[in-house]
Amino acid sequence: TRQVPRVWVHRTKQGEAIDVRIHAADIVFHGRPARLVLAEDITAQLAGEREMAYRASHDPTTQLPNQHALFAQLDTLIAKHGRFDIAYLQALGMDAIADTFGINVSTGVLQAVAQRLAQHAGEDEFLAAVTHEAFVLVASAGQLTHAKLKEIAQSVIEPLHYEETQHQIDIVIGVASYPQDGAQSDVLFGRAALAAHAHIRSDQPVHYFEAALAQQSKEKLHFAARLRKAVRRHEFEMHFQPITNYPDRQLIGLEALIR
Repeated sequence: TRQVPRVWVHRTKQGEAIDVRIHAADIVFHGRPARLVLAEDITAQLAGEREMAYRASHDPTTQLPNQHALFAQLDTLIAKHGRFDIAYLQALGMDAIADTFGINVSTGVLQAVAQRLAQHAGEDEFLAAVTHEAFVLVASAGQLTHAKLKEIAQSVIEPLHYEETQHQIDIVIGVASYPQDGAQSDVLFGRAALAAHAHIRSDQPVHYFEAALAQQSKEKLHFAARLRKAVRRHEFEMHFQPITNYPDRQLIGLEALIR
């Protein structure tokens, strides 16, 4: 009979631990029952598989879990029916740094921001890098207090020095909660991101998702789509409205209007 190969840890004569796959089968040898055992060294193969799995689930710049790993974590939490919060941390100004100082400096700055954020992530919290300028922090309900989020924001905006350059990164944080703000991982992620993006120009760093934000976002998208459609169809007309001086009503200019 042939058995399914099993993986064991074997120690060589030199004391090195290696991974081996054991292949075993019952055979007949010179007319007598025997057992054939083959040990295959698969250390390099398993190391390669682990490296591929790591790269598939981690951001190469910050070494933090990536968006794929984030959604897997959210799905796991949702399956457990536990309450939790998700904070979308949008760093501002990274593109300007890349354009001005180059990609190497912007990469170093992003890594420094990631390190600052990691210092605030507890052992039972999950920090992920989802874009080249955005992170997500997931924690059980009640752990991401307003005070803690403001503390995180304050740590990020502290002046940052990298290769003889100084930078100050602004940040806006959007928060969504499970289950009240969504029952699916992609919905929660999108609503936390919306809470951040809707307040990019706000003086306050922390904002919470509200149902009205989703409606406003839909209306803006629909309005933008109608505008583009109207432009393609040449539906706009140019009108000129005279501007006169008071009180003699002398024409001094024109105001152009699109209707």
